[in-house]
Formats: sequence, structure tokens, C-alpha cells
Amino acid sequence: MAKQTTLKTASLGYRAVGGNGEYTPVMGVLKGLTLSQDDPESNEIPAEFYDVPFDITYDGNPPVMSFSLVNYDLSELPNLFGGTYDQKTDEYEMPSNAFTTEYEWRLEFQKGNKYYIMTRGLTIGTIGKEEDGALAFNVTVTGLTDTNGKTHKIVGSVASSGGGAG
Repeated sequence: MAKQTTLKTASLGYRAVGGNGEYTPVMGVLKGLTLSQDDPESNEIPAEFYDVPFDITYDGNPPVMSFSLVNYDLSELPNLFGGTYDQKTDEYEMPSNAFTTEYEWRLEFQKGNKYYIMTRGLTIGTIGKEEDGALAFNVTVTGLTDTNGKTHKIVGSVASSGGGAG
């Protein structure tokens, strides 16, 4: 296996947690998508008679993906953010309270490793508009532990571009 630098996102999609089918594409993402994970928080077990602790315990933090969705069809929004869409009036009514969904998210790359997959992502979107910008949904996807105790993974070069090692 050769070392690789993974860069330049190619696509983003979601599907049911633990699903085997195709990912629903989310291609209306404004430049600036980020993926991060804060450093673990540590707690020291101090020693009375020494300068160094007896032990240090760590609590990890979840991965978080953030992006602004600016190019969308109103009928797509209830699946991601709740609310209702009326096809007759072409109206999307947003939920009155904060609404979250859970999906498996896959970020595809053009170079290097093929995919980053968040196996169970808690998804929330809030509406916003920057000065001289587009009406956007500011989306935050926070990784949760799935039924197998997994949170996220990187998939290297794979032969198929379908569901891929999902």
C-alpha cells in the first residue's frame, strides 16, 4: 500500500444508517465544507508525592462536518430537516422546533483515498443568509456511535464506485 494525500472533494451523499443502497447526492454545497474533530479531553489522576500523574484518562470528541446547502429542491428538504413540502403550492414549511435526522454520510474525494464515511451522523440544518449571499441551510453533521460501536472510517481505492465498502 502506497501512502497517499487525500484531497479535493468530489461529492457528498447520505443514506439510511446501516443501509446498503445508493447514497442520495447532496451537490448544492457552497465552497467551505469542513470536517473536524476536537482533541480529546483529558483528566489527570494526580500523585501526591510526584510531579507526574499516576494516569491520564481521555474522553474523545465526535467528528463534525459542516457545510452550507444553497442549491436544493424544496421537495428534498423534509428528508434532511423535517417539516413538510406541498407539491401543489411548491411550499416548504419548516418545523417549528429544532429537528434532527440520522443518516450515514459519505464524502467522496478526487485524489488519494476514495471516501470518508460517517456511519451515523446526527444532522441538523438552520436557515441563514449572508449579506449578498444565497439563502442557505447551514448544516452540521455530528458523528454518533452506530450499533457496531463505529463512528467513522476512511475507504481507500476501491474497484467500484457504487455503495463502496459502506
